[in-house]
Amino acid sequence: METYQLLKNLNQIYMSKLEKKLKQHGVTLAYSQILIEIYRSRNIKQSELIKKLNISQPTLSITIKRMIRDGFIVKQVDPNDNRSVNVNLSPKSLSLEDFIVGTYHNFFTDISKSLSEIEMNTLNAILSKLINVNTDNL
Repeated sequence: METYQLLKNLNQIYMSKLEKKLKQHGVTLAYSQILIEIYRSRNIKQSELIKKLNISQPTLSITIKRMIRDGFIVKQVDPNDNRSVNVNLSPKSLSLEDFIVGTYHNFFTDISKSLSEIEMNTLNAILSKLINVNTDNL
């Protein structure tokens, strides 16, 4: 149980700090995670976002509606497939790209500075192993 509590506390501390920084521009953690994926891919289908972010369709749909309302993204019907919807960046989110990407980069760079290269490699190996563990029995 100690490991669970440590991971939970670590997540809460770091996500709180990250969210505080992003809120300066009205960006939530959920918005930032979606925007990071759109920055990487640009014109992306909602179905691809669901896979990349590992979230449910209803959760993404609600968040996308809010992001459209708040001026962060625009939706467009895929010209090659009328059944498919693409999510694109708005001028507002384009203007925040350097800030959002830079915030994440600086955040994780600062975290990694407190660990040696060997510790960082060990941490990455352990986290990768935990992510890939067979969860069928859970």
